Amino acid sequence: MSLNQLNTFVAVAELGSFSAAARALEKAQSAVSHSISQLEKELGLELFDRSGRTPQLTDAGGSLLVEARQVLQQVSQLQNLASQWSETEEEQSFSLVVDMLFPVEPLVQLIGGLRERFPRLNLAVHSEARGAVTARVMDESGQLGVTGLLLPNVPIGIEVLPLGSIDLVAVVSPKHPLAQLEQPVSLNDLRQHTQLVLDDRSQLSSDQEIGVVGANNWKIGSQFAKHRFLLEGFGWGVMARHEVRETLENGLLKAFQPAIWNSPTMPLPLHIIHRSDRLPGTVAKRAIRLLKELFQARNEQKS
Repeated sequence: MSLNQLNTFVAVAELGSFSAAARALEKAQSAVSHSISQLEKELGLELFDRSGRTPQLTDAGGSLLVEARQVLQQVSQLQNLASQWSETEEEQSFSLVVDMLFPVEPLVQLIGGLRERFPRLNLAVHSEARGAVTARVMDESGQLGVTGLLLPNVPIGIEVLPLGSIDLVAVVSPKHPLAQLEQPVSLNDLRQHTQLVLDDRSQLSSDQEIGVVGANNWKIGSQFAKHRFLLEGFGWGVMARHEVRETLENGLLKAFQPAIWNSPTMPLPLHIIHRSDRLPGTVAKRAIRLLKELFQARNEQKS
C-alpha cells in the first residue's frame, strides 16, 4: 500500500469518477484504475461498485475512506513539521528590537503569528529608546528593528522600510503649572519647566536633541517610569497617545499643545530596519509581512 494509492482512492471517492480523478491528479485514467485495483488487491476488499455508469463506494470503501483521509492528513502534518525542522538554525532563531513607544497589542499579535508559524522558534525581544534600536541592529543583537527615530543620517549598511505611524501627545499632571496656561503653550513657557525625556542607552543619538526644548531635562530609562513621574507632576513630557489614553480619560494627566506643533497631536513615523548585508531570513520576512499587515489594519480601524 502506498500514499499514492491512498491519494488516488480519496480523489476518486470525492470527485465521483476515475476520469475526474485522473484530470485532477494529472494522470492517465488507466493509471488511476490500475492504482485502485492494486489497492483493492492488497486490502482484499472491493472499494468501489463499478456496475453503474459511475463508481460507487461500497460499505467497506466508505468506512476506509475516513481512515484514508486521516492518514493523508497525518502525512501532511508530518511533512510540514519536517519542513520546519529542515530550516537552518539561523532561521529558527530570531531577535527583534522595538522602540519603547511601539504599541504592545501589535507586538503581541506579531509574536503570536510567528509562534504559530514557527512553534520551535528561539525568540528574543528587546525594547529600546531612540537610537538604541538602530545600535542593536548594527551590532547584530537584533536582526530586525522597529524604530521611531531615524537619525538625520541613517548609518551606512542599514536598510529602511516604512511601516506606519503612531500619535504623540504632550502631557502634564493637572496640578502642574503648565496645565493652567492657555493653549497652545509657548516655547518660552515650556523651557521654564523640567522636561522628562527617554535616555538613549547606546549614545548613538545622545547629541540629537530631537523634541527636547529645555535645558533642565530629566533622562528616564523606561516609559513606565516616565509615565509614573508625569503622574506625580515632576515635569512634562511627550508620550505615545496609546500609552496615556486611560490616564487622560480619567483626568490623571492633561494633554496640551506646544506652540511648535501644528495640531494637538504629532504623528511619529515608524520604520522597520535591518542590516543591508544580512538579507532577512524566513522568520524575518514573515515578521516584516505581519508588521505591515497589522499596521495596515490598525490604520483602517482609525479611519
